[in-house]
Amino acid sequence: MYNRAWLRPVELQTYIGDYRIVGSTDEAVIFLLKHWPIDSDGEPAAGRQGFLEALEGAEAGDARAVFIEACLQLEMHVIG
Repeated sequence: MYNRAWLRPVELQTYIGDYRIVGSTDEAVIFLLKHWPIDSDGEPAAGRQGFLEALEGAEAGDARAVFIEACLQLEMHVIG
């Protein structure tokens, strides 16, 4: 994996009150793997795989937009 840095990092507040700054596609993938909600069966909630696939295949600017969309679906507050 190589670091595909974004021109502007994304600042966000997670649903548990943590503040995070994500500045690259690779950081976004790691964030989604660690912080995507788990459903009642212990599996990642629907949609995670689609976001991960979109991130992996996207240019840096598009990946940032996909990541922001994922954060909003997780009801996180995107600051920047």
